Amino acid sequence: MPRHDRHPDEGFDDDPLTRWRSAPSPPDWCRGLLVAALVVLLLLPVVLSVIVGLGGLLRALDDRPAARVCDWTALVIGAAWLTSLVATTVLTAVTALAPPPPPPPRRRRPRRRRRDRGSVESRGA
Repeated sequence: MPRHDRHPDEGFDDDPLTRWRSAPSPPDWCRGLLVAALVVLLLLPVVLSVIVGLGGLLRALDDRPAARVCDWTALVIGAAWLTSLVATTVLTAVTALAPPPPPPPRRRRPRRRRRDRGSVESRGA
């Protein structure tokens, strides 16, 4: 609800864009989680393929109990992969929508003193 005790042009506390720009940047743990989720997202399909292939091989060799274990393991890995996909999407959105960190303060160069070159009269013109 807007405040009516001040002029409409005074301050921008109620503006959502201003609040977004003043929000803190995502913490470092968020970026660390994003990297971990990306690594898991890229490695789990390889592991899943190996487990499914091993299950098929064991089934062809008539080792049904071991093939069943591989099937259940593949199901768990598939669920973990799906969870990693969702986590990567959410963490990427959080990182992308956060405002950038403020720029570092600029260091000013010390001013050089100009040497007193004297006036035109003192040069002996």
